[in-house]
Amino acid sequence: MTKRDVKVWEEKFEEMLETAKARFEPLIVLWGPAKGDEAGFWKREKVAGAIRQESQRAAVIYPEDRKMIVATAQFVDDDLDKQEVLQAAAADLVFALDISPGVAQEIARYSLNTKIARHLIIIAPESKRHGYSAIVNRTLKVKFLRDPDLKTCDVASEFCRIKVRSWFLKKLLEEDLALAS
Repeated sequence: MTKRDVKVWEEKFEEMLETAKARFEPLIVLWGPAKGDEAGFWKREKVAGAIRQESQRAAVIYPEDRKMIVATAQFVDDDLDKQEVLQAAAADLVFALDISPGVAQEIARYSLNTKIARHLIIIAPESKRHGYSAIVNRTLKVKFLRDPDLKTCDVASEFCRIKVRSWFLKKLLEEDLALAS
């Protein structure tokens, strides 16, 4: 392909992406360290910022956010586990920043739910690679990052941003296929 051919294709993909961004509003749950873990929460905020920068229309929530607890309580009482399941099941994407014990527990608890597992994307340090058994790696989408890459969370933020872009294009193609049939 010539440079011009590549440019034409890139422009077409960007056009499709902008169409999808105008049409869809993804619901995204972001599991990660809570406010008590200052450095970890900062990383979670950075990832959320990258997602919001990719799509201003995306609804990015933290399950423990008071507003989300109130919003889901009416459907499943005050049971926090059921609220988290409800939030994750309703989401289009669930990102799990596996850098704190609480997130590892959420992954273990909810990854057995096929409705959640199919759109669960885990970002974990390379040092945890052996903790994810082969069956978990086949079932779930796990992106392992080197510790230096997790220090600034730039790579994780870019990875999530690309996954959101992919979701938009996939959604557009699914809708177009549904309309064609």
